[in-house]
Amino acid sequence: MPYARTFVRLAGGELRNDHVAFRSLRRPGSGIDLFAPVFERLGWKRAGSYDFPDSRLSAIHLSHPEGLPRVFLSELRQEELSYRARDVLAQLPPDPPPPAGVDALAGWFRAPDVHFSEQDLLDLEEERSTAPGCYCSGAR
Repeated sequence: MPYARTFVRLAGGELRNDHVAFRSLRRPGSGIDLFAPVFERLGWKRAGSYDFPDSRLSAIHLSHPEGLPRVFLSELRQEELSYRARDVLAQLPPDPPPPAGVDALAGWFRAPDVHFSEQDLLDLEEERSTAPGCYCSGAR
């Protein structure tokens, strides 16, 4: 983040992250239904849900009783996108289930290694421009 040094300086040398956010796609075996149980297993509790119709997003946030940063999970409702955007996003591999061991979670959160064509990316950008605030990266 280019402005991090400025924020730290303005905060007097201390800056505490108050939340993290994860973006996903609503599709079978993915989205909020895949990611929320991982955080719940680690002590976070669901604390709010949100609907952003213009962006075609559903979201929740989870809070931790020990004051750890909130976790925001959002999912793009790809069923509301154009046929072309859905075709492009269908190229993404299925999300693997979360590992049983906590030590393996960091590796599980990596984005899939998918290479879209330039035209695919242009088509997704076109889709994004028709929905303010919509992101269509499909990355976790």
